[in-house]
Amino acid sequence: MTFGPHAAYVASGSGRSLRVHALGDGRLLRDTRVPIGSYNVQRGAGRVLTPSLDMGALTILDDRGRVLHELQVASHAHDVCVV
Repeated sequence: MTFGPHAAYVASGSGRSLRVHALGDGRLLRDTRVPIGSYNVQRGAGRVLTPSLDMGALTILDDRGRVLHELQVASHAHDVCVV
């Protein structure tokens, strides 16, 4: 889980989803399908990133939870960092 100014981003690797919830009332704003194994999530610089431990993919999303890019970066990708 990670937080932005108006939303919380929750990754569910086994559920293959990244959910965006409003901070004010917790309502679900978006449920986006991501590669299986995307357990970790980080937010920064207006982007949300989630690596897939199972697939080795890195998914880059916008602040609303829409997929911008998906890249194959390794056989397994555990962590991601925004610099």
